[in-house]
Amino acid sequence: MTIHRITVLAMNIQKPFLAIACSLAIALPGCTSISVGAYPDTSLARVNVADLTNNNEPLKLKLEVEWQLNGHIPSKERSFMEIQVPAPDMNMLRQKFTEAFQHTGMVEIVQKGEAGTVTVTLNDVSDIADAIDKGTQLGRSWGDGYVTTKEEFELSLSIQHRGMTVNSSAVPGAYYSVTAKSKFPDDIQLRPSRQVFDDMLEQMLIKCLLDMQRSGGLAKLASQ
Repeated sequence: MTIHRITVLAMNIQKPFLAIACSLAIALPGCTSISVGAYPDTSLARVNVADLTNNNEPLKLKLEVEWQLNGHIPSKERSFMEIQVPAPDMNMLRQKFTEAFQHTGMVEIVQKGEAGTVTVTLNDVSDIADAIDKGTQLGRSWGDGYVTTKEEFELSLSIQHRGMTVNSSAVPGAYYSVTAKSKFPDDIQLRPSRQVFDDMLEQMLIKCLLDMQRSGGLAKLASQ
């Protein structure tokens, strides 16, 4: 598989970001049968929508989503022979965050009649070089096998509402991707990658709203 083909593939397939990097590295030596699964990082505390206090009508806001790579918006330019790190499907992210906000009852995403804007920033802070290195080693090894990589993110919210701006702290989130040459070992309990990723996003969003609630920011917005 050529570097050009790898770059095109990375820009079009929809899998977790480190899983893509790892899969591409495995594909370099010629292995084409690749399986990807995931499981959550259980060291992170879980929250629930019920943890939010909501005695007001939801804020009607327009949604903006920004994706960052290690704190910066990735450049669309790349040097020769460089494998471009693929961006997530932004339409998918907008849909997921719209549903998550609706689930909380705190914010209603609207296209018209909004009183402000909520900006969601998703920052990928994963170790991509480590994923590529692990994938390369697995791809060059004989027989079947698999590697596990940790996908790490930070999420933050910024709400602008009738002249007031309230920001959340950056909330961490993570899960593990398992990439196998052909099949997974029987003793690993895996879920579809998309399912684990979506659950992580909702957990992070609720935690951001809880942070804004504890700081008093949401109450100030609701009182306007």
